[in-house]
This record gives sequence, structure tokens and C-alpha cells, in this order.
Amino acid sequence: MEETRLNYLYHKNLQQACTERELLELEEFIQDPDHAFQLECLMNASWDLEPEVRLSDIPSTRIFQHIVLQDQVPVHPARFNWMPFLKVAAAALLLVSAGLLIKYKWTSPSSEPISIAATDSQIRSTITASDKHQLVKLPDGSTVVLNQNSKLEYPAVFGKTREVVLTGEGYFDVKHDPEKSFIVHTGKIKTTVLGTAFNIKAYSNEEKVTVTVTRGKVSVQDQKQTLGVITPNQQLVFNKTEEKKVQLNVPALKAIEWQAKDLFFDDMTMEQAARLLEQRFSVKIAFANNAVKNCRFTGTVLKAEKIEPVLDLLCSFNSSSYEFHKGVYLISGTGCDD
Repeated sequence: MEETRLNYLYHKNLQQACTERELLELEEFIQDPDHAFQLECLMNASWDLEPEVRLSDIPSTRIFQHIVLQDQVPVHPARFNWMPFLKVAAAALLLVSAGLLIKYKWTSPSSEPISIAATDSQIRSTITASDKHQLVKLPDGSTVVLNQNSKLEYPAVFGKTREVVLTGEGYFDVKHDPEKSFIVHTGKIKTTVLGTAFNIKAYSNEEKVTVTVTRGKVSVQDQKQTLGVITPNQQLVFNKTEEKKVQLNVPALKAIEWQAKDLFFDDMTMEQAARLLEQRFSVKIAFANNAVKNCRFTGTVLKAEKIEPVLDLLCSFNSSSYEFHKGVYLISGTGCDD
């Protein structure tokens, strides 16, 4: 209940709409070490979404004075953008609570990867190159886009359940199957769905596991309990060291921006690729003949900002060319051998 109240007050204050009583209540939350982790998550979300947004003067000054300047003479700033200091304040606030946390959590929990027993074959590992993303098609038709330096382990054939192991970050688009749950293991955290789309960020060298849902419903658990059930535009952040969790309302598309502009062409015809590009760039694409239309290819374009470089790549695969005339991209060429 307190998590929900702090979330409400924080976002209301970002809009500078808090009453005096609410500002005092928010200040009590800020000074309570038990809410340090949630406050840090809220600040990080605000920083990522709106770099120029700021807390109103009273609570932002309280944070800065109470945490950063507590041993100095208090300051009385005029209008000032406090956002550059918020992450420092959050970190400092965590240090304030460290004495309380250390006696309960002196040793961080292990995050060794879980091994899955494959029924019909050995587990295959898919590792991205250090400088690019990678699309992975799973045996059930689900897809995963892996971020840089990420790894996904999965069996060649799923058994009674669909279980994979993720190290790093991945965006999952899971094919619906009411008889087989889809489970993602990230250290000791287990994320379970039937069919949905969500992002998991769980690098082994980072303290936090972050799950964000873009479609459907996701259950997140550790070895002891269910940490939360999240739906679209919700995010659950779990601190592995402190074993604390926070559930937030966020624009989910922001969490998947890292791969949103990537284009993956997996054994597509030129016609199928053209339809995809028409939707992405709001353009019209036509073909001079059916032979070009039926050419197939596989390729990846990362961070596709403009259509022309993408068309250059597509045409290079199939010895074709394009021209822009009267609002239409016309692709022509000799076509491909059957």
C-alpha cells in the first residue's frame, strides 16, 4: 500500500500538483530508508523518460539537503533543474540505509545460471555479437531479440513446458499456448507467461532484474514467493542483493527502444519485406515484375532510421535496383532462379 502511495505522490509532484500536506507526506517517504530502493527506481524512470523534468523546489531541496548536504550549511536555491542530482541523491540515500540492510543481507544471493534438462536434444546456446542484436526463433514459433552481450539457452524441442535461460537482455514475443507455460529463468528469478510480449533485463554483473510488459500478463517469482503480476505498461524491478522489489507504471515502449528500430528479415520474399517496410516507414513500394517479388533472402538492419539504406541492402541481395517516382519506390530487376 505504501509503495502505491509513494508512486502516486512522486508522479503528482513531478507535475507540481501536490498540496502542502502531500509534500510533507512525500518528504517523510524520502527520509525513510525503507523506501530508498523504490525512490531510486522512480528517479531512474523519470530520468530516462524526461531528462528536463524536475521535482518542485521544496521536495527536491529536501532530498539534496538531507542526503548530499547534510553536513554542510543548508542552501536555498531559486528555480533550478534538480534532475542531474537525483541519481546522486538516490545513491546517497541507499548509503544511508546500508547500515540497516547489511545485517540482514551481508551475502548476496547466488545468480548462477540454471540448467534445463532437454528431453529430445542438448541445449543450444545463442550468443549475440558484441556490437549487434540478434533475432532468435524458438521451437514453438516464439521469437526473442537479444541485446548486445546477451545469451539465451533453449532446447531443440520443448517438452511439457517451454523453458529458457536468459543472461543479459531480451525482448520476448511468446506464441500463445494455454497448455504449455513459457518460463524464462534469469538467475534465481523466474518469469512465467502463456503468451505475451515483454522485456527482461538481467545482466549477471548488475544488481537488478527488470521485467517490463508490452502485451499480456506476466508473473515474476523468486525461489520463495511471487514477486508480482504485471500487465502492459507495468515494470517490476528486483534488487538481487537486497532482495527488494518495486512495481512501477511506465511507458513500456521506452524499455524496448534499444531494439524497436531493428529490422529482421528471416527467409522473407521481397514482397513480404516490402509490406514490412511500408508499415514501418509509411511509404508505398511496388515491383516492376513478379520475378523480383518472389526473391527470398535473410538479413538484419540495426537501428533503421531511413528507408533508402534498407532498400539498398535488399536490392544488393537480389541484383535488383529501385527508384523513387511519384511517391512510390519501384523495385526492378531480373528476379531470382527457382
